Amino acid sequence: MTEFGELRHFLGMRIDYNRSGGTLRMSQESSITKVLNRFGMSECNSTRTLIEKGLQLPHGGLNAGEPYRELLGSLMYIMLCVRPDVCYPVGYLGRFQQDSSTVHWNALKRVVRYLSGTKTLCLEYQRNSEAEALVGFADADWAADLQDRKSVSRFVSKVYGCTVSWSSKKQSTVSLSSSEAKYVIICAADLHVAAKPVTIFEDNRPLPFPIDIGSGGGPLSDERLQQIQPMDPSY
Repeated sequence: MTEFGELRHFLGMRIDYNRSGGTLRMSQESSITKVLNRFGMSECNSTRTLIEKGLQLPHGGLNAGEPYRELLGSLMYIMLCVRPDVCYPVGYLGRFQQDSSTVHWNALKRVVRYLSGTKTLCLEYQRNSEAEALVGFADADWAADLQDRKSVSRFVSKVYGCTVSWSSKKQSTVSLSSSEAKYVIICAADLHVAAKPVTIFEDNRPLPFPIDIGSGGGPLSDERLQQIQPMDPSY
């Protein structure tokens, strides 16, 4: 066994330590550069926004022969490692893998252009023993998809103030109110966290009770979540 010192690179991620300052930073500048070179976008103009506000792309497009799935997979890996900021657009554009067209391809390339201008962004983990051990942030839109009227759930979980997991996913049921859509994501966020109870913020406000799903003692339960039935989108 050979000692190579502190870990600096791992699976495309760069890891920088600052022991005196108590920080650790993780970035993927090299991985983003490889994506730019692979898909011929090394000289592309960067953009400051990921996706158009309220973007609604159509289904049923004809595949234009572009490497849509390959680029999407590359962006998904970057998103899963250190870039929660691209979570929503990557998840949204992933719905069109079977029927992507030129308009979908251009929207996907816009994410690449955004990454081109933000290659040096990183996740920073800072020593902070005074922060709460485990905190979650959850929110959901309501019926934002105009085709099936399903909502999109989003959550971030932090350990001692440091971001450790994130998600943006379309809900499997049609919510009849914004409250129901938010209830679904709060339950999903809590089930994602192993430690109980956990403080969860919704709309930047902490819930007025501790979430403890599945323990039998909390105000929410798995049974209530199961009672939310799929509804006809045309309702």
